[in-house]
This record gives sequence, C-alpha cells and structure tokens, in this order.
Amino acid sequence: MSAPKGHRNLGIRGGTTLCQCILTLINLSYEVNLPIDTVMAICQLWAGTTLIVQWRTANPKMFILRAIPSYIRSALSAYAAGCGRRWPWEECNVDAWSDVRTVFRGIHCFAALRFFLNGLSLTLQYRYPRRGVGKRGNEQLFYRGCVRLSGIPMHLARAFLKVGELSDTEFERKPVEIFVNLTRALIVVPIAAWSLLNQWATSGSGKKTDDIRTTGKGVIPSGSPDSFADFVEPHKGDRNLLIRSVMEFFQFFCTMWLLCYNIDPFHMAVQGFCEIVTSSALIFQWKRDHASTHYVRAFVSFLTVPSFLHLGICGYGWPWEECDLDAWSDIRRPFRLLMCLAALRMCLNGVSLVLQNALPARGVSATYGNEQLFFRSIIRFSGIPLYFALSLQGFSDFNGTKWQRPPLELVVQLIRALVILPILGSSLCHQWKYTGSDTFARCTPSPTPSKEDEVSQVGKPAEAPPDMILDKVEESAI
Repeated sequence: MSAPKGHRNLGIRGGTTLCQCILTLINLSYEVNLPIDTVMAICQLWAGTTLIVQWRTANPKMFILRAIPSYIRSALSAYAAGCGRRWPWEECNVDAWSDVRTVFRGIHCFAALRFFLNGLSLTLQYRYPRRGVGKRGNEQLFYRGCVRLSGIPMHLARAFLKVGELSDTEFERKPVEIFVNLTRALIVVPIAAWSLLNQWATSGSGKKTDDIRTTGKGVIPSGSPDSFADFVEPHKGDRNLLIRSVMEFFQFFCTMWLLCYNIDPFHMAVQGFCEIVTSSALIFQWKRDHASTHYVRAFVSFLTVPSFLHLGICGYGWPWEECDLDAWSDIRRPFRLLMCLAALRMCLNGVSLVLQNALPARGVSATYGNEQLFFRSIIRFSGIPLYFALSLQGFSDFNGTKWQRPPLELVVQLIRALVILPILGSSLCHQWKYTGSDTFARCTPSPTPSKEDEVSQVGKPAEAPPDMILDKVEESAI
C-alpha cells in the first residue's frame, strides 16, 4: 500500500468523525431521537469516509462531498429546532417553545448555524485552495477549528441542561444520552478541533496539505511552525501556563453552572472567583512572564482555604447561618473530612506558589525546572481521588436520603476528577520536566542574567521555534 498523499490530520479527523457516528449509533440502540439521529449517523459515516479517502488521495473533491452532509445536518438541526424529535410525516411539536425545552430548541438553532458554517468553510477551501497559505496552511482550516471548538460548550450545555432542567420531569433524558454529550464535548470535539488547528499551523507552503493542488508546492518559509504548539509558543511564558489557564477557565465554567442552579451558592461563588482570577493570572504570566502572578495565584489559593474549612465544619450554607454540626455524627461525616482535606490541599498549593517565587532556582538542573512545579503536580493529582470519593459518596450514601445531592453537582465532580485535574497535573509535570537550565525555563522568576551568562547558556530551547533561537544568539553576541 502506498503512503497517504494527504496530511495525517485528515486521518485523525476521519477517526473522530467515525467515533461520532458510533456515539450516535449508541443513542439509536437506546431509541434516542430516532427521527434526527438516524440521518445524523448516515451523515457522520459519509463525512468520516470522505476524510479517510482524502487522507489517502488528497483529492480536493472530498471538500465538496464533505460539505454536503454538513448542509444536510444544518437542515436537520433547523428542523429539530422547529418540530423537535418527530418524523417529517408526523405533526410538528411546537409546544417545546413555551416550556422547559425552549433552551434546547435554541441550541438546535446554534447547531444549525454551526453545521452551515462548517459546510461553507469546506466549500470555500475547495474554491480558494491557496488562500492564506504561507507560513501556515489554508485559512479555512483555522476557521473550521474555531467552529469545531464551539461544539465543546454546546455539548456541555446540552448535558448540563438535561441534568439540571429535565431531571424528574416528563421530558427526563436517558443517562446514555447525557454520556454521549459529555463524551463529545470532552474527548471527540477537542481532538477534532486540535487536528484542524494543528493542520493549519503545519501545512504551509512547500509542505504536505490536504489538497493535491497545493501539497508540496512552493518553498517552506523561514520560521514556519512544525506544530500548533510552535505557533502558540512565541510568548515569554511556557505554553503549559496557557494550558492551565484554559483548564482553570473550564473549572470556572462548570462552577458557574452550579451557581446558576443555586447549588451551594456561597462556596461556589468563592471557588468561581478564585478560578477566574487564577485563569487570568496564568494567561497574563504566559504572555508577560510576570513574577507577581505567583502571588496572585497564591492569594486566591489561600482564599479558598477558609471556604473549604467552613464547608467541612459547618456544611452548606452562608457564614452567618447556624453551623450544622450534626453531620459529624451521621453519614455526612466522610464528606466533612474530605472538605477539610480539600482546604489543606489548597493551602499547600498556595505555599508552593510562594516558595517558587521566593526560591526560583531551587531544584533547577540541566533537565528539570523548579521543584515546586513537581510538588504542585502531586497536589493537583491528589484532587482526583478526592473528587472521585465525593462523587461515590453522593451516589452510594446520599441517594434516596434527605441529603441527596443534585445530579448536576455529581456530574461536575466527575468532570473535575476525570478531565480537568489530570490535565492540570500533567501540565505541571511537563513544565517541570522541560524547563531546566538547558532549556531556558521562561516561566520561573529569576534574576536577570549577565551578558557573560547569556553567552555561555545559549543553546537549543526545548520549546522555542528556530527563529527565537537565532534572535537569542544575536542578542548574546551584541
């Protein structure tokens, strides 16, 4: 078998699209939304097949063949917004526009627009194959990457609303439907979006593309990125700061859903405030590498400590309300202990941030960065069993009692344990591993080196693109 002629990311997206088809078939096996998902599965299989074919052949006609199912899905979503889960020959259900399902009809309208834009982008890329090609690939790849990213909040909103709005109503959805929405939002859609953005960054002039008309044509420009990470990298801070900023914003997004449903409003308000401040501080440090952001993040970590202690000692409620100490002698006692452990965890996180700023060179070697990065990764990973235990207790101990927790709260805790905290911990580990003295640790506050030190330390950064290396050498030589 000959080597594929198209960009490898076409194969990745072909796999994710076929996974979408499998998820839709799982819904159909439970007789979920048969009128809409039956056609959706056919369109997903169709689109996935064209991606695999284009990966093998780089045939540009696949753009048009893939745009057609996008337009069909746009029409299906518009039909679902107007008539709901009905076959075309059945009476249109317009009652949903005046009950609790109204928001879902609005999301269908957004989905229709999203599919239409995806199809339009594919059509434009076929029509203008060299548009925007230079250091990076066709501009439509970037636009479709953004369109795909919009599917993450869309599917999360569907899952959270089904849990929050439709539970214990006549419109309650099956758990498998919520599972499919979460799988799409947390796994399939992010991979597909990353694939498009990475292909946009790496399929510039002279490189392999998704179109036989442009692949290998032209000269590779100086400084063209080899990955999307290289495109993101030219900032003063390490790219892992950006990853953690996004994850903290995701934490904030989930916490806001709990606040919207009035679930533990005091403690969630404190947690949400700390998460958005942390996210902002991390994005600022990524752009500016400003040492004071360690103190900002440490402050908000310490701010959560009294909140968790109050939750552990007194339980849900506002500080001025009477403290509920009875929980220490019933089945809620493990929950209270876990909240005290959460307070200790955030205190240690704050201490670690202060120490990293006070001792920037502590533990730094040729291949490893500041030791506090490693310690904080352990602190982050420790949250995984903590949130798993909270979810398990909510399901096993509180279910059917007067202390039963809202399903949305349990879903959010599982998302933190399964997705957010593993990524945060892994990001800190990666940053610790690749910010040693031989790789120009750019996210650790340190004294300004002398000109002699700069000359002696010039080498190949682990995460910096070639043009940044040349700039550094030139500056050292002056």
